Parts: sequence; C-alpha cells; structure tokens
Amino acid sequence: RSDGTLNRLGCRQRAYFYECLAYVSHHFCLDPAPFLGFGAVVKNDYKEANVPMLPVVAGDRRTRIEILIYSVLLIGVSLAPVLLKAGGTIYTLGGILLGLVFLRQAFLMAKLKTDKSAYALFGYSIVYLLLLFTLLIVGSLVHSSVLKV
Repeated sequence: RSDGTLNRLGCRQRAYFYECLAYVSHHFCLDPAPFLGFGAVVKNDYKEANVPMLPVVAGDRRTRIEILIYSVLLIGVSLAPVLLKAGGTIYTLGGILLGLVFLRQAFLMAKLKTDKSAYALFGYSIVYLLLLFTLLIVGSLVHSSVLKV
C-alpha cells in the first residue's frame, strides 16, 4: 500500500530502529572500560576461578589499551543521538563534557595502574550513564518545546 499513513508509520519505525541501535551501541562501548578496570583489580580471583577475563588472558598492558580504545569509541558513539536530532544542544555539550571526563578517568586508570583509579573509573561510569540519559531527556524536552514555538 502506498497511503500516507502507512508510509509515515514505516518512517517512524525506521527512526526508532536507529535510535535503539544508537543506544545499544553506546552501551556496548560503555560496558568494557569500567568492567575491564574492575577485572584488573580482581585479576587473581578470576585466575583462581579459571574465568578467562582479558586481564588474566592478555595481561594488564593489553587491558589498559582496550580500556582506552573503548573510552575513545564511547565519546563518538555517545554523540549518535545528535545525528538523529535527539537531545539538542544541551545533550550535545553535556555529552561531550561527560565523555571527556570519562576519557580522563580512563587515562588516569591506565597511567596510575592503581585499584583506586580502577574503582574511580567504575564509579564514574555509573554517574556518567545517569547524567547522560538525564541530559538526553532534558535536552529532548527543551529541544522539542523550542521547535514548537
């Protein structure tokens, strides 16, 4: 059928697909960094339990490199909603700032190689996700109300 309702419905479904893909991609890039940092802290426990976590299998150096790679990817992926016109300026600026702080935490963890810095990255990842989604909600509300004026 080629009636307008079906076409608009189809467009909406595609938009939701891309939004969902953006959020899943973001979560895919967010999870490894703090959990690999935490894994490096409890590496001996994983080794004793025969759990093949990256710190056990590939070593601390490779783990730190992976944390940095995922942290850099995270910043780019976290801005995907901007491409989908979600969140507006509030989300864009806040997302960049939060991402840079995340990257800083990852660099500190890689440089200092301490349990404290690994726990700090893990803790910040929780705050980061909460603040990022809060910015997305607030930014979307403000952005959509600005567009209607």
